[in-house]
Amino acid sequence: MTTFQPARTSHPSLARAEQAAQRDERLFGTWVMEVSTPQGTLTAPQLQDWEVRAWPVARLGDLTLEVRPLCPYLDENDLCAELRRGGYQVLGPVRARRPE
Repeated sequence: MTTFQPARTSHPSLARAEQAAQRDERLFGTWVMEVSTPQGTLTAPQLQDWEVRAWPVARLGDLTLEVRPLCPYLDENDLCAELRRGGYQVLGPVRARRPE
């Protein structure tokens, strides 16, 4: 009797995509913070001049954000002001990430 074993094929393009994603995870984000959202929705802010990643997991608020500026002159104060204009409230500390 023969048992079926799935073929093990290597997909170089998948391996490269996974490596790129891991690099992106290490390098992404200048600041990490928790926020409360307008009306408690789990919607990430759409910020001009910023790249945002959001997770619906937070100890203090509704979302955890990881944000980096797309323009070198923007800083943490600009980010907080932009979030407030969009109805988001930063809760707790804004943690700066150090480059690896």
